Amino acid sequence: MPGTEEIALSIYRMLSVQGAMAVEEFAELAGLDEEQAARGLRRLRELGLVHEDNVQIEPVALDNAVARTMDAYDAILAEQAGAAAVMQQLTHSLRTVYQPAVAREKSRVRVESHAGRRTIERTLRDLGTAVKKTSEALHSGPIPPKDVLKSSLAHDARMIRRGVGLRHLYPRDIMRSPEHARYLKDLTEPGANVRLIDHAPGNMLIFDRLVTVIPCDPHNPNESLVVINGSVLTEAYMAVFEDYWLRSVSYKQAVSESRPAELSPQENTILSLHSGGLSDDQIARKVGVHRRTVQRAVTKLMDRLGASNRFQAGLKLARCNRTTRVVPGPESLTSRSAGPGVLHVGSGEAMESRPFPRR
Repeated sequence: MPGTEEIALSIYRMLSVQGAMAVEEFAELAGLDEEQAARGLRRLRELGLVHEDNVQIEPVALDNAVARTMDAYDAILAEQAGAAAVMQQLTHSLRTVYQPAVAREKSRVRVESHAGRRTIERTLRDLGTAVKKTSEALHSGPIPPKDVLKSSLAHDARMIRRGVGLRHLYPRDIMRSPEHARYLKDLTEPGANVRLIDHAPGNMLIFDRLVTVIPCDPHNPNESLVVINGSVLTEAYMAVFEDYWLRSVSYKQAVSESRPAELSPQENTILSLHSGGLSDDQIARKVGVHRRTVQRAVTKLMDRLGASNRFQAGLKLARCNRTTRVVPGPESLTSRSAGPGVLHVGSGEAMESRPFPRR
């Protein structure tokens, strides 16, 4: 089967000899089927070698077609050269004017100190209203009173509805109080991401990864705070937050680990002897069971605790027992010095009673 270029050339030669002819005639005269004729004519149009109207087709002189093609080529080159010049000018402006200006602005750090209950409230309220994308909070405890937590939940829900992503880090000990454990559950329901860590060094808020809020004095956090504006320095605080975030556990995992493992009397005995350093064979002789029974009991307990080895199972069981034991009321985890109108470093915006928790 002849190629497109060969078909187009044969049609052009025929038209050059025959001259103009009707559209319906040239295919038959050229000895081509309908598909071949259409393919060859399409190629001649691309090359500018034919002129046609509704009645007939006529050839275009080869020199004229070459001249027109060269003109079109030159026009395209001129257009590309103009576009390249525009892009060069835009790139030059971006790199020599705008990029240095933005870099200078980013490197600029502004530090403000705020003292007094009303001033702190107003500052946090303004920051919480201005936040657009993210709010990170690190809480070292203790946890504020019940009315403060209620206001905090309402505020966090409003932020989430605005599309702000919330991440909170709390100390694990908060799970020891049913009231505070319920607060965490209510906090996660609207969409806040909550994780727990064994120890947090202090309170910290980060808004949109641009503004950091920390207490001036970690030992007296209710008295004053520092607001640090500037992405360069805030990136350092974000690195600290992310480090603690990676070392924390999810709220769901913490809830699972806080549930005490229900042990049978035999399991309790085996676990007690195992924690005393006895081997499986020694435990089996003391309890009066087969060694495999001891091994199955330990394996079953590891599965229930989600532990990969015996040492980890012992740690998790100890943690369950520690975090679920009865402790003095919620006031033991509540800031005794926080009165109405102080601030909670929890969510960002100043509320009527959101305390900066006292360590």
